[in-house]
This record gives sequence, structure tokens and C-alpha cells, in this order.
Amino acid sequence: MDNKQHIPITEDLLAKYLAGEAGPEEAIAIDSWLEALPENRQTFDQLVKVWENATLSSYQKPDVDREWERFSQKQSPKKRTYTWLAVAASIVCLIAIYKLLPPGKRNPEIILLQAQKDISRDTLPDNSYVVMPPGSEITYPATFASRQIKLKGEGYFEVQPSSQSPFIVETDELKIQVLGTAFNVKTTPEQIIVQVNNGAVLVSSKTKTITLREGQGCIYNRASRTFDTVSIAENGRNNYAYATRELHFQHTSLSEVVRQVSKAYNVEIRLENEKTADCRISTTFENKSLSYVLDVITASLDLQYRTEGNVIYINGDECN
Repeated sequence: MDNKQHIPITEDLLAKYLAGEAGPEEAIAIDSWLEALPENRQTFDQLVKVWENATLSSYQKPDVDREWERFSQKQSPKKRTYTWLAVAASIVCLIAIYKLLPPGKRNPEIILLQAQKDISRDTLPDNSYVVMPPGSEITYPATFASRQIKLKGEGYFEVQPSSQSPFIVETDELKIQVLGTAFNVKTTPEQIIVQVNNGAVLVSSKTKTITLREGQGCIYNRASRTFDTVSIAENGRNNYAYATRELHFQHTSLSEVVRQVSKAYNVEIRLENEKTADCRISTTFENKSLSYVLDVITASLDLQYRTEGNVIYINGDECN
């Protein structure tokens, strides 16, 4: 039962997928398998129900026979095979094994990295790279064998590839899993935004898992607990320019340019003449200094800038 990429859909792979441990290529293979036949989707939906029942119940010795009977009663006789019994047993046992672990095994020593007033740039123990704007933080186990991170705020990650150990970023409601890629995660009280710069990631909530590839993003609505998948336009990459220092402007208003440059370089920029806010500019910056960026912007619009203390002021007449 192989998909286009010749990855066999086995009971172990489906159990990994439901546990949030499948890699991007494996998730893509399962997505193709689910789309191939309605029967595949029906079978998978029943397995999801078994998973949810196992995770929502308080722990007791797993009754695999009971869970399997509940699952198999909803299947046609042809599909009651030992293969799916193994999947159901694997899912229930995953929960049981975790809850039997001693507390010390569940909560190893935790490392905290915070970005306070400045943009933070750090290399993690596996040589992955993380950049955070002010007000953000990550925590992870000191051993880092699991390559699992918890994020508050916003972070841009360039992940060191490893076929043996997926890299996982958790927010309060989502899990983002990769093997090797670069992506940005931003959390707000209303939503969680994930954007993929290159590679592919899995994004999982409690009820759904989606795959994002290079140039794609998703917006998770906290209130409705739903995903919207979007394509990232070139200027959409400005959202994580604080990490890449790459800015793309196409007929963009000066007020928006100022907002994005301010975030990318963690500075305060003010327009002294409000009439210049709607001036338009088209240009691209790739890893340039702040002074270079300001020189180009102001020269292009026949404006001037000056620095007073920690604030940069842009002034001049309104644009034609």
C-alpha cells in the first residue's frame, strides 16, 4: 500500500502520525493515502476516535480488547484485520507508558532563553538557530535529545536536519514538527501564525494536522480552533525580517515601510510630517545595515532623517 513517494503506510507509521511524531515526508505520504480511497479516510477517522478516547480518559490499565471491539464494530468484516489492532494497541499504550513514567523523567532540567529589550539570536545544542523579537521566550530540556521546544511570543527557526530526531516547537495550542527547515511562528491572544521559508513542517492542534511546504503559511484561530492555509507573497516574508534582514517592498506606503523596518531592526522610527505616510516605495533589502536602509528610503522619496536619543525621525514634504 505505497504512495507516490514509495513510503509504505504501516500501522507503525499511522501510530506515529497520530502521536505527532511523523516527519514531513511521512505526513505527505499519509495525506496522499487518505485522498486515494474513501475507505482509507473512514478507517483513519475511526482510529482518531480511538486516540481521542485514550487521551481524554484518566489512566488505568489499557483494555486493548475493549478499544479494539469498539473500533471494529464500525468496520466492515473485510477490514477487521490484525494490522489495525496493532495500531489501536500502539495508540493506547503510548498514553499508558507516558503516565507510568516517574515525575523526574517527565520534567528534566529546563533551559530558558528570553529576548527582553533586544532581538535575541541563539544557537541551540543541536546547532539549530533561533531568532526572537523582544518579549519572546523559549524553554527546552537541558539534554535536548528530544529536540523539543516550547515557545511564547514569536520565533524564527533554522533547523539542523536530522532523520533520527524531528525538531518540535510547541505553543499553548499547536505543535509544529520538522526534520530540517526554516520557519516562523507567531502567537497572539487571537491567533497563531506559522510561515515556512523553506522545507516542510507539520502543524498539529488537538483535532487536526496539516502539512505546510515552502512559501505556505497557516493562521490558527483560537476562538473557532480552525486553520486557514495561505500562500506567502514575497512581501509576506517581511513578517520575519527581524531574523533574516530581508525586506521586500512593492509600491508600499511609507507608514508600512516604517513599521516593518522598525520591527526588523528593533528601533523606533517616527514620521514628523503625517502627509508623507502615504508616499510609496518599491525596493528590496538583503542583509543591509539600518543606516543603508534609511539612506535608500529617504533618498528615494527626497526626505531626510535624523537620530535623537533612541528615536529616528523622518521628515520632509509630502510626495507628489
